[in-house]
Amino acid sequence: MKPEMLRAIENHPVIKQYLANIPENVWDILLPESVDDLTEFSSDIRSCLTQGEEREFIMKVQLDHGLPLRPNASVRDTVIAVRIEHLRRKRRRLKSQPPSDENPPLGGDNGVELA
Repeated sequence: MKPEMLRAIENHPVIKQYLANIPENVWDILLPESVDDLTEFSSDIRSCLTQGEEREFIMKVQLDHGLPLRPNASVRDTVIAVRIEHLRRKRRRLKSQPPSDENPPLGGDNGVELA
């Protein structure tokens, strides 16, 4: 490993953190050829870490709401699926409760349109 590359790595904390648990003899394979490419490499690592955090968040939301695990789903799709599941559960709960003033029967006689 070239000394100028080691000095350049000191200026990129994301790369230092990435290489922390990797043996130094493997660094030559992982690092770019020139010092100039380290900034791009650092931004690539940062984007991978962001994608990993987003994937973990999506899987946590899916687990919490009883949805099938789809780690590559977008946040938007997951939020929509959670809202739909919430509405389904609410509707099931309303169907299973006897009608009252606060909880009129669904559909038909009461003039309430179901969306």
